[in-house]
Amino acid sequence: MAEAEFTVLPENARILDTLAWIVLQNNKSQLDKSLLVKSSSLSPSVAIILCHTGTVLASTNDREASKIYLQKGFELDPDALWVDDARNTLNSP
Repeated sequence: MAEAEFTVLPENARILDTLAWIVLQNNKSQLDKSLLVKSSSLSPSVAIILCHTGTVLASTNDREASKIYLQKGFELDPDALWVDDARNTLNSP
């Protein structure tokens, strides 16, 4: 479903985020990394998209970029349910 919507709405940040998260679950990190970075650039004030981007970047060992996205997500929505998980991602080796 998300892939079909992506072909129709390739500039929709939420669809990119959803598709990238699905791809991540299938261990194709390079594709999801590029989708999430694009999604974040289209919606730089949506905290959960920034969190997803930071999480994926951490999984690809891009720690510096991960930190930037996660910290911005924390600043935008410090009370979000995902903040503790994102902090654990940021602090993991």
